[in-house]
Amino acid sequence: MTRQMHLLLARIRARIGRRLIAAAGCLALVIAGLIAVQPAAYALGPGLACVFNQPDGAVVLGGARGHIGWGYEIGNSGQFIFGSTEDPNGLFTVAAGDGNPLGAWHASGNFTQMLQAFQFQPHWGAWPNSSSDASSHATSQYTRYKCVDVANSAVTAAGNEVNVVENVGNGYGALYNGTNWNCMNHAYAILAAYNAQGLPNPSFPPTNWVPNNWFGQISAPPISIGGQGYQVTGTDSGGLALQTAPHVGNVDYYVPNGTNLIVVCQTKHGDQVDGRTQYGRPFTTWDMLWDGHFVYDWYMNTPTVATNGYSPGIPACVSG
Repeated sequence: MTRQMHLLLARIRARIGRRLIAAAGCLALVIAGLIAVQPAAYALGPGLACVFNQPDGAVVLGGARGHIGWGYEIGNSGQFIFGSTEDPNGLFTVAAGDGNPLGAWHASGNFTQMLQAFQFQPHWGAWPNSSSDASSHATSQYTRYKCVDVANSAVTAAGNEVNVVENVGNGYGALYNGTNWNCMNHAYAILAAYNAQGLPNPSFPPTNWVPNNWFGQISAPPISIGGQGYQVTGTDSGGLALQTAPHVGNVDYYVPNGTNLIVVCQTKHGDQVDGRTQYGRPFTTWDMLWDGHFVYDWYMNTPTVATNGYSPGIPACVSG
């Protein structure tokens, strides 16, 4: 992953210990034009910017257009600020000064807490919810995300943009720097202020008006939030070590054969363990788990690792 998952996920745990539409209204029918973001004030060095996707969100004209959430790392600390514009009332237009009926929220925590916030959505419904709720968010889930490295993160600028999203205009119909904004535009504005480079323009081409399409254009591998469950197998009586990095000597604790572990990605650049070899070379594939731990893949019942060093169907971690 280029860290596309810590390294994008590598930094998730060892620094890496530190791992848009919000309903019908969030269908990004954006006025053509690029959102203008004030120049970022580089402050905290490298960081990670993440976009979360709810593919089944915002059902419009019989089709799901998608919903977007966002998250960014506070410097290189492993702590994140994250949130979304949920629109629990299913509103399409809200005028400036109407408060926060769109349910824009933000929270903070480590990488795992950020993933859990989007998986379990504890913040949805924390804002006034009309009796005629038209939003599909209660039954739809964020299922995937993408993360990109940011060389010079601007946390203060991003925080200012979060305040704008939550307190100024608050609406799909409220003009912001010359264009309508919604869950996708909110995410773009916040992460662009954070100084995330290369994010696709949500306004052009027109196909990017649909959040699922916009998410698909982000140059990073999509990662499943929930991951896939696999079982520990073939270890000795001591069990399989869960480590804080894909290298020996970083043991946190052990689990016995039969334990179900949620794998989110793999790296082929770990250490060889117990002299295991495959295809005539050292076996160095490790699995990254939901909580940021790593386990040696030889002792997991994941699909057989191919010659490229990865199991079919399991994405590569950001660090590769």
